[in-house]
This record gives sequence, structure tokens and C-alpha cells, in this order.
Amino acid sequence: MNDRQKAFAEYYIGCGNATEAAKKAGYSKKTAYSIGNENLKKPEILEYIKNRTTPTEQRRIASADQVLQFFTDVMDGKETGAKITDRIWAGREILKRDIDGRKLEIELLKLESRQKEEMVESDIDDAMLKALNASAIEVWGGGDDGSEIDGCAKKESNC
Repeated sequence: MNDRQKAFAEYYIGCGNATEAAKKAGYSKKTAYSIGNENLKKPEILEYIKNRTTPTEQRRIASADQVLQFFTDVMDGKETGAKITDRIWAGREILKRDIDGRKLEIELLKLESRQKEEMVESDIDDAMLKALNASAIEVWGGGDDGSEIDGCAKKESNC
């Protein structure tokens, strides 16, 4: 690995953007995007980045729990200066994450709620059809047990 590639790796560790790291490492602006992507495919550069981002190096990067705690603090209004729009945004960010499978639980609850609504609508449709059928039998008559006979009431002469 040459000095420019090493500089690229260092800048990449700092910013996480291959194009930006390539520019800072001295590659031309025209080729920064393609060289940045190429460098991230080279095993020796990847190994260098991996070795440099050991757990002690990663301490400066927020963990998922820290990020969620921050979002929660913003949402709860514990962060000074957090406006209502910031609080709503933080709540949405929390909901986007699958925390201990809760996102799946939420989706299942939504699905169950929709199913219940559909069942209620179906029950209403069934009740309405029964009422219409009873009204039709009452008006046009029916069989001895009050049911229709072949879709036509008994009293009709054209049946």
C-alpha cells in the first residue's frame, strides 16, 4: 500500500465517505469517486482500515444504544433546545429501528388491527344481507319455513 492509499484509509476512517477521503488524500476531483470505490475493494486497504478501527478506536463512534438514548432524550424533551419538530423526528427515528424485534411486533399489531376492522366490516355486510333477505321474504313471501324457493317467492305466478 502506498502513502496516498494509506492517507485515503485514514481519511475514510475519519469521515466514512470514500469520495471525500479520496479528495483529501490528494486524488483529483474527477477521479475521486471511482478511486474511492476501487480503494475500498483492495484487500490491503480494507485490512488496514479494519486493524485501525479496533474496539479502542471505535469508542469514539456512538453505539446503537447511545444513539437510541439520544433520540429518546430528544423525544422526551430532555435535550435543551429541542423543538417539537425535533421531538417528532426523534420519535420517528426510534420507530424506524428494530429494537429487540419490537418493530415486527408493531407491524403485527397493525396487521391484526386491520384484520379486526375487516372482520367488523364483513359482519356488517352479513347483517345487512340477512336484513335485506328477511325484508324480501316478508314482501314477496317464501317457502313454508320462510325461505326462498329457487330464488323466487312461492306466491309469484311467474315462477
